[in-house]
Amino acid sequence: MIIPCEEPKDLDVGPRWMRERRQAAWAAFQNPKERLDAESWRFVRMPELAVASLKMPERPSKARLSVEAENWGGHLYFKDNYFLSGGLLSPAAKEAGVRLMPLSQWSSQELAFDAKMDAIGSEPYVQLQAAFCNEGAVLWIPEGVKVQEPIKIHHRLCATGALVAPRLWVLAEPRAQVSVLWVLEGADGSEGLCCSRVDVFAAAGARVDFHSIQALGNQQKSFQWHNHHAQRDAQIHALDIHLGAPYARFENQAYLAGPGSHVQLNSLTLARGHQQFDQRSFQHHNAPHSTSNLLYKNVLWDQARTIFSGMIRVAPLAQHTDAYQANNNLLLSDEAEANALPGLEIQANEVRCSHGATTSQIDPEELFYLRSRGLTPQAAQDLIVQGIVDGMIKESMVAEELKAFIGLRGACAP
Repeated sequence: MIIPCEEPKDLDVGPRWMRERRQAAWAAFQNPKERLDAESWRFVRMPELAVASLKMPERPSKARLSVEAENWGGHLYFKDNYFLSGGLLSPAAKEAGVRLMPLSQWSSQELAFDAKMDAIGSEPYVQLQAAFCNEGAVLWIPEGVKVQEPIKIHHRLCATGALVAPRLWVLAEPRAQVSVLWVLEGADGSEGLCCSRVDVFAAAGARVDFHSIQALGNQQKSFQWHNHHAQRDAQIHALDIHLGAPYARFENQAYLAGPGSHVQLNSLTLARGHQQFDQRSFQHHNAPHSTSNLLYKNVLWDQARTIFSGMIRVAPLAQHTDAYQANNNLLLSDEAEANALPGLEIQANEVRCSHGATTSQIDPEELFYLRSRGLTPQAAQDLIVQGIVDGMIKESMVAEELKAFIGLRGACAP
């Protein structure tokens, strides 16, 4: 599955800490200690990635871009993972000491946090991502600060034949609150590979609402790794929307490290044509009295396929854990295929953990009811799908932005 590729040309460019990380990652990729585990790729029809032909994209020419400052607490815009514009914070956020900047401007001394990430299948690609990561974003919220408007980090991927590796760190200090929108948008017809990684840290009593949307082009394959770290009494609410790419693997992990911590992982996938979405999740409960909930909803048309494999692991000392995971699949074609592999690994005796998965087509009685009200079969189907979409995003601070991307991709009726 892994094809040796050319060393990234910008390995020695950037701050010292970034160069050191890239060089170490490239060495690890060249000499892998672990091989891809067959179970971690169960049900996957692995596409040809042609990694050997991919290169780091050229730096785009500088362009003046209008920053949407009115409705956002801050905004960064990247093209092919090179910073173009943004960094503007609302007056309130700036006065409160919020920091939003490209990763290349973050000094090694200040980068005192790092990300734990357990192995759930695609470790060599993680090293590839780190080796090619020439840029990204850092968002830091000081202790006790509540950012009223959401922060937006937007990546536009246009280069053909490129391996693009965006990176994002979100760090919320104790009792801080922030809402973040992370956008990966691609251009149809531009063949390439996007390997993106996000790490969200919520310190004691903090709350982070994290939203992401993957709307890559029809020839841009995707690997995404999202890691959520919650300390004592912290809350992380994540909503991930998946629309683009012919093949996309999404590994989503929650680390509950403090008593009273809570993580909500929601995902909505709208798959058409021959798209294949490979979804892996892991809920790590390492502290007592922690809670997590996972809800993945997939809607599939045509010959689309989804694979969901989820695990809840409760450590021996994590008594009174309450964890749940659910995967619901709606098939709108006889040729669509959904696979579900939920799992539990319980090492404590006073817990409540469960999981469930459903796969079905539209209920004939529900369709009959809508048609009896004058709707055509297609209009009835679109209304049902719209109800699923609205149910997943209606409480989000960035619901209108998410709806706009869904509408542009034609994923469901407006």
